[in-house]
Amino acid sequence: MNIGIYVYPNADLLDFVGLFEVFSTASRLAERKDAINVFLVSETPGPLLAGGG
Repeated sequence: MNIGIYVYPNADLLDFVGLFEVFSTASRLAERKDAINVFLVSETPGPLLAGGG
């Protein structure tokens, strides 16, 4: 399963870090280590500046 988490400029960290952590933990606990692929998605490539700077 592929899970893409959309991130955008000035997003609060809690908008995506919590989701990333939940699905990453589920991936680590899954019987098949490749069962869940978690990644971030944005409109533009490269680093984004979060809401907290």
